[in-house]
Amino acid sequence: MKTGERERGLELRGARVVLRSPRAGDEREFVELRRASRAFLAPWEASGADHDPFGPERFQRFLARRRACQRFVLRRCEGGAFAGKLVGALSLTRIDAAARSAQVGFWVGAEHTRRGYMSEALGLVERWAALERGLARLEAQVLPDNSASLALLEKLGYRRDSTATPLVRAVAGREREHELWLRELPQP
Repeated sequence: MKTGERERGLELRGARVVLRSPRAGDEREFVELRRASRAFLAPWEASGADHDPFGPERFQRFLARRRACQRFVLRRCEGGAFAGKLVGALSLTRIDAAARSAQVGFWVGAEHTRRGYMSEALGLVERWAALERGLARLEAQVLPDNSASLALLEKLGYRRDSTATPLVRAVAGREREHELWLRELPQP
């Protein structure tokens, strides 16, 4: 894993994927991938009357710099360069230095599922979060019927917090309960 904070932002490199802070130039490809994956992503997408989750507004919200947040676009690594196709995105939100925790969210385009890209990307982000940000725990809010995300989280060592009160959020136009999944990060 190679990390670096350059003028272009944070970058994490793995064997097959590269994560980078988003830039305005990513908008077209980001929106095209989300629109092409609408049927695949819509059942899991947070609802909101204030924006189209598959349009440019979604990217503008993703691009906006926010405190206590780190966002990444995820691309396939081609020849060691960040020139590969955009395959998804990942965010760390609610980064809390005092509690040493953050919330992770992610999506991958329909044509890129089950290829290990997000698994590798989450591993890179977990190592970065522990080493560079001093985080000890990541949390994920997941719908109980999102079997692909649950399988990925389980594979990476996340465990369902059975003591947590289910979180209720609007998804696909209706209120849905989410489970809380936790991952204690290996410490350096």
